[in-house]
Amino acid sequence: MTFGALPGGDATNDVDVAVTVSPGSIAVSGAEAYNFTGVGAIIGGAPLTKSGTGVASFANTGNNVIGSIALNGGTLNENQAAGGQTAINGNITGSGALLVSAGQVVLSGDNSAFSGAMTVNGGALNLNAANGLGGTVTINSGGRLLSNADTYTSTKNFTLNGGTLAVGGGAASAVTFNNTINLTANSSIQIDGGTGADGATVTNLSLGANTLAANVDNDSSLNVNGTVSGSGSLNKTGGGSMVMANGSSLAVSNVSVSGGSLDVSAMNAGAGLTLSSGQTLANGAVVVGDVTAPSGSVLRVGAAGLTPEVQYTYVDATTTNTTLADGSPFSPVQPGAAAANVWVVRGLDGGQATLGNGGSLYQADPVVDGDDAPALRTTIPGLTPNTAYDVQVNFWDADNTEWRIQTGSSLGSLVLYDSPADAVAGATNGAPSANVAYSNAPLVTEGNRAMYGAAIGSVVTDGSGNLVVFLDDFASGGDDRTWYDGVSYQSGLTGGFVGASNASLAGDLLLNSGASLAIDLAADINDTLNVTGSALLSGTLSVDLFGADPLGGSQFTVLTAAGGLDTTGLTLGGPDGGSFSFSTVGGTDLVLTFGATANLGDFNGDFVVDAADYT
Repeated sequence: MTFGALPGGDATNDVDVAVTVSPGSIAVSGAEAYNFTGVGAIIGGAPLTKSGTGVASFANTGNNVIGSIALNGGTLNENQAAGGQTAINGNITGSGALLVSAGQVVLSGDNSAFSGAMTVNGGALNLNAANGLGGTVTINSGGRLLSNADTYTSTKNFTLNGGTLAVGGGAASAVTFNNTINLTANSSIQIDGGTGADGATVTNLSLGANTLAANVDNDSSLNVNGTVSGSGSLNKTGGGSMVMANGSSLAVSNVSVSGGSLDVSAMNAGAGLTLSSGQTLANGAVVVGDVTAPSGSVLRVGAAGLTPEVQYTYVDATTTNTTLADGSPFSPVQPGAAAANVWVVRGLDGGQATLGNGGSLYQADPVVDGDDAPALRTTIPGLTPNTAYDVQVNFWDADNTEWRIQTGSSLGSLVLYDSPADAVAGATNGAPSANVAYSNAPLVTEGNRAMYGAAIGSVVTDGSGNLVVFLDDFASGGDDRTWYDGVSYQSGLTGGFVGASNASLAGDLLLNSGASLAIDLAADINDTLNVTGSALLSGTLSVDLFGADPLGGSQFTVLTAAGGLDTTGLTLGGPDGGSFSFSTVGGTDLVLTFGATANLGDFNGDFVVDAADYT
């Protein structure tokens, strides 16, 4: 197939790939743009030559298979939506531009001779070979550099400009990026596969002033052999491990651990991590290894601050408050009439045993591959007009399944949500409803199932006080169903606080003079650091109190050190350190007591002035 300049032709030419074709070769030249659309595919592994300054855009929905590519000029734009894929099995050469706008492009050849630009604006560039990257590689916001192969070593530097490096190999995956990954905007690394010491290994991470979110799933690991540098922040999330090798360094201004573990035990030949002056380590989960905090550094327990606890009201979804997205009546079918592309009512309304809240819920995608039930709209009336409410849309997930939901405040803004244990690609974790404060406590667990809240954020009611949310299933095939139960909206505050961390340090802690250990507390909760080794605290314990004062004499255990606690030289500081005194209990526990000085007339020292002071 040859496409070039046409006499009197248009600047843009459309080519309809209506059926699957297997050409001997493909050549696109000239300054014109060619858009390949249609439902067919281009297969057979034919070589492709792109020359001239024009753009060749492949947006057909079939899965293409291309051989080698001579990208001598212009741009080759892969723009296959709806899950389309182009496999490039040969080598890419030349100095043109490869652009991925949507869909997935699989690189299986040796592209080290390519000197142009590889850019991902959307979709994914799937690296399936050690030398799959070539030229200048940039992953922009909305794009992913994807690796589903089990083992290879890539030595090509690349840039994350808001995009994501996603590794999803099997249980024996050991992918290595022996290079420098540069950040020019806030970006992320997602490790989905691998167990134990397997997963992915990177060498150098250059963050600049940006934030890198390293999300490592359960039973997976992200190993760092080189330097993490920059004035920005490294945020470790997910249930897996980030492991720093001997000879590696964490030379970044801020490090936070909010999930899984950060293993620093091998650093400095087994001496662990020594922070630098001006550096902050915020541990809200687990740090493995010894930690030394020198003067000018900060060790924080969890993220800074506590959050007022929000109270929600749950509203069950019914055929009265729920319609199809276009407003037409919602008529879910009975279980015996279940079929593809419909919602089924489960529970009492379906003639079954009680399920979910109100005895019934709505199910889509039960067994049929490719099910796609219609989008729904739920309306909650009677709220304050033109007022913003924080909203969660409630769905259920069962053990060892990947049930999910799409939802949002408009039909055009639906976001995919799953449970935290599922790790569905591209999904946002729902919040366990068991951890939510309700004014009317709903059912949150049942059998092997639990309810979650898809936190869609702030939704503004209309002029009549109606709060409207939209939702849909996610047609993924198999048994990845949607169980929709209802909507929860913020109805007030409980008066308490949430967000305290119970963190662990599996090693010894040395807090030198001039360093700070920062904790937050409220009358009912407090941060706690559990040290498995010894803790020598000679710096400052920085205390920040939120909300109303606790009762005088209230005590808070903020640190335990199983290997022994030494507080010689420790002082209290921070916004509220002067309101507390500290003591060591049992040689292991650091305890704060509110009310460092007894009130006038408190003769018995119980921090309360009453008749007992005069008897």
